[in-house]
Amino acid sequence: GGKAQGDSKLLGGEICLWGDRKIKRETDYITMNAVYPDMIAFGERSWRGGGYPELLLDIGPDTSQRAKDFIEFENRLLVHKREYFTQFSFPYVKQQNIKWKLFGPFQNHGDSTASFWPEMTSIHLEDSTADIKATGGTIWLWYHNGEHYNSWLPSPQRNTTWYGFTRFWADTDTTISLWIGFKNLLRTLSGNTPPAGEWDYNKSMAWINQEIISPPQWKNPGQKLRGHLEIPLEDEDYYYRTPAKVTVHKGWNTILVKTPLIMSEELDPWQRRCMFSVMPVHKEEGVNWYSNEVEFKPDN
Repeated sequence: GGKAQGDSKLLGGEICLWGDRKIKRETDYITMNAVYPDMIAFGERSWRGGGYPELLLDIGPDTSQRAKDFIEFENRLLVHKREYFTQFSFPYVKQQNIKWKLFGPFQNHGDSTASFWPEMTSIHLEDSTADIKATGGTIWLWYHNGEHYNSWLPSPQRNTTWYGFTRFWADTDTTISLWIGFKNLLRTLSGNTPPAGEWDYNKSMAWINQEIISPPQWKNPGQKLRGHLEIPLEDEDYYYRTPAKVTVHKGWNTILVKTPLIMSEELDPWQRRCMFSVMPVHKEEGVNWYSNEVEFKPDN
């Protein structure tokens, strides 16, 4: 309410779960929305106050107070997850340890398939200087919802391509589960499902150890959902579909993602978003996924 504390006119708050889109099962309201993590975050802010104004889509530089506050909050959130929510859907995993180098912007002149030097197999990205250093399992590059919100790119440019690079350590040769996605499909209003054979409509791509990570075989590819809220979601977002299985080797493993920012004026405002999510995860006792908490070190 814009006040330092509650008073006779500000008695409390309300957190909403919009149910505009049809669902297949009643439990999908919980599994397809971060209901319990949101409740804890909302409850803490309501009782304690403080925080940061406006919608912020980046954690901030590692040395910033905001980043330090985020780490403290995330640690508290994950204590609640393990203590009280092993049998309740809690689609949130630790991300404070996931570090990225962002390279860009590369002018693609509207060609989202254009490739640039970070894709060259002869390049050692761990030795290359990042244009931006970012932290998080999800990296928001650009978000426009009628107005522009703060993200990792201070001045995003139309028709450019950005790359994200990181690497993580594995103790053995093995196969791991990977939460990965390039789209945050809205539960309300509109949002087109990804086309067959693609991660999204911008031709985003991902590689692990220079091998392409193929997108899922979508159950409902290429559906134009504007005005068709009777079509239930099924596998569109990474945290409620089966994780990708990828092979890793002992030692350092590299991840490279490519995200073109076409940002067409013809896009519905609710579609104007560019982001990627990559998180190694594993199942523990109960229903939830947890971070592998491997060491991420994009620099040498």
